[in-house]
Amino acid sequence: MHDTTNRTRIKTSSIGNALGRVFWMLFTCIAALGVMQGNGRTQVLYVCQAGNPTVSEYSATTGALINANFITGLYCDGLLASGNNLFVSGEFSNYIAEYNLSTGAPISAAFIGPLSNPAGLAVTGNDFFVANMGNGTIGKYNATTGAPIQPSLVTGLRTPWGTVLPANNTLLATSYDVIGKYKASTGAAINANFITGVQDAIGLVLSGADLFVANANANTVAKYKASTGAAINVQFISADTLQEPSGLAISGNPDNGFLCWQREEWQEGNIGFDGIELIGG
Repeated sequence: MHDTTNRTRIKTSSIGNALGRVFWMLFTCIAALGVMQGNGRTQVLYVCQAGNPTVSEYSATTGALINANFITGLYCDGLLASGNNLFVSGEFSNYIAEYNLSTGAPISAAFIGPLSNPAGLAVTGNDFFVANMGNGTIGKYNATTGAPIQPSLVTGLRTPWGTVLPANNTLLATSYDVIGKYKASTGAAINANFITGVQDAIGLVLSGADLFVANANANTVAKYKASTGAAINVQFISADTLQEPSGLAISGNPDNGFLCWQREEWQEGNIGFDGIELIGG
């Protein structure tokens, strides 16, 4: 569990800017959301929380709580829904755990690992990617067996955050209390204040035309129109049921974009990362 006492979150105004002048950065991790289709269930939004060792289920349509204790007893940084499986990463476990997406029953406590403070998860085809906060790498694994393919596929990462939408070559990036829109090919700002008024936005999930944002400071999950940034419901899931929401995942719909998120926090001389959500179809 992350210690939230007396910490100061660091504001940044653009991708890869002033943090490097003040603090050294351990690593930015990437996590991803797969999708579950065709099982007849209501579209479900899964939320893990830094301040509560549970994964909870909510209706992705209404925000209504379905099951507050879908999975209990674990603190997680990343979630990945793929097929009928829910994969969970936690920076202190050094393993990727696997659960049944329908029931929450554990399948494997060590589907992939040992790793180095894993957080972000992504899947495409039969390739499973894991971002390691501890050593700044992204590893590639077999999505069926968990066997390593290339554990150090990418190395030396520093703050690769944002949302890439291949259809229009845009990147959405969180920056503490702002979500900006940038041109993915050049980094040029399209709208640096695409969405404002968020409170330590760390979790992003794209579902069709909707963008869900986890606000750690406000203890809410907000819903926006992905194309315009217009607010649909800033308290889609309210503070009454959340404690520092972080990882987000959605089942039951295909997505063709990619989202990632990151939070930095300064505490006792170190930068700590909650993770990044990368969502891909």
